[in-house]
Amino acid sequence: MRNALIGLSMLMSGFPAGAAPPCSRILVEQARVEHELTPSILAQNEPAQRYRLEDRMAYYDVPAVSVAVIRRGRLVWARTWEVGRPASAPPISTETQFQAASISKSVTALGALRLVERKRLSLDSDINASLRSWHLPDDGLASGHKVSLRGLLSHTGGTSTSGFSGYVPGQPIPTLVQILDGRPPTNSPPVRMIAVPGERYVYSGGGYEIIQLLMEEEEKRPFAPMMKALVLDPLHMRRSSFAAPLDANAAPGHDATGKLLDGNWRIYPELAAAGLWTTPSDLARILIALHNGYRGRGPALLKTATVRMLIQPRAPGPYGLGFETSGTGKTFRLGHGGSSEGYKAQYWIYPANGDGAVVMTNGERGLGLVLELLRSISSVYGWPDFKPEYRTRITLGAAALQAFAGRYSPAGGSKDDALVVTVEGDHLLLRAPFGRWRMLPGSAHDFFDTDTGLTATFDGGANEISIGGKTLVRQP
Repeated sequence: MRNALIGLSMLMSGFPAGAAPPCSRILVEQARVEHELTPSILAQNEPAQRYRLEDRMAYYDVPAVSVAVIRRGRLVWARTWEVGRPASAPPISTETQFQAASISKSVTALGALRLVERKRLSLDSDINASLRSWHLPDDGLASGHKVSLRGLLSHTGGTSTSGFSGYVPGQPIPTLVQILDGRPPTNSPPVRMIAVPGERYVYSGGGYEIIQLLMEEEEKRPFAPMMKALVLDPLHMRRSSFAAPLDANAAPGHDATGKLLDGNWRIYPELAAAGLWTTPSDLARILIALHNGYRGRGPALLKTATVRMLIQPRAPGPYGLGFETSGTGKTFRLGHGGSSEGYKAQYWIYPANGDGAVVMTNGERGLGLVLELLRSISSVYGWPDFKPEYRTRITLGAAALQAFAGRYSPAGGSKDDALVVTVEGDHLLLRAPFGRWRMLPGSAHDFFDTDTGLTATFDGGANEISIGGKTLVRQP
């Protein structure tokens, strides 16, 4: 494994001017993070498991991972790890860009809120009253309720299209209006009303594309340079861009088997929802700015009142304005996750004490690794959550397990959507185009994956499986 060198300037940035950083302590903490990874679920009455990062990268077929750790509102260390890099490939470093995926939404929210502070945008006005080149169709669902910027930022605006698939480099790229209307060459459905605004939480990447159009029309300039001026430059995020990637120093994405993606990555013209390329160290600057704003001290990007408003979850969902929130008091944290083809990432901070971390990977199965690293960081630095969960595991005989084996697909879905269930020893193995899971029995019909915490429940006749909020039907 290649361990990227720790930049001296980065170490120094985590400590007061004139004070030498305790490098030996940081190296010990890094070593613990690297060697104390744990699964999401631990079986009751079984020894606690501890993993080495290198082994888990190989297990998840993730070639590279990049991490930044924040303590008391300061970046204390950043580091990258690699496994199996071809000799012809450039090395991954803390300067290497990764695709941020949906983390882009939280950065977009900061740009939109800066325009709100400047009174260029309104949080509560009807967005259709401001839009000029396109309008959100009202098919009666709005019922007199307006769709507002506040609702779109918090995923309570009632709009559709949760995510986007991206485009292979070289494919035709749609315009923003084509994306919103779902017209060719767009590969996503149109963005439309699917719920009464404010009535329920509906995660909507499509809503963020409406925000992108709203910002572009108000400022009369393209989104990427606008966000550079509003957020990236003020926070000195010099390795970040919504015009991706900046240069050849970008981590290529890999599929669930560890194979390099065709064209190295997917292009996401849905910039506000998924277009950011960045590094953990740059994303750490955002978390630190939020901590500073929350505490009412500089340097901060937004006013304290705006930050306090941003972090308030908007019922009925878990999101404030652009950021997911969790916990209360000392356990209150905010952040966001990112998942695009070949990339998985998360970043979080506890705004009260300024502790946080950023983890970015370039593998399709990287989520499990991200969560294991966050649990390791939590253990080393005494975070109040990101702890493994304990569950009871039972033993099922081979015949009982074999009853669940088969292919399962969504009703009306194609064979490409199939989930394949097989038996391996004392557990089930679930395989899909986007991953695989080792499922242990918790009861006669309930199973769990210790790595990711994914659960699956079969009906009494093993004709259906409920997994990840979806129901799949056994195929003949």
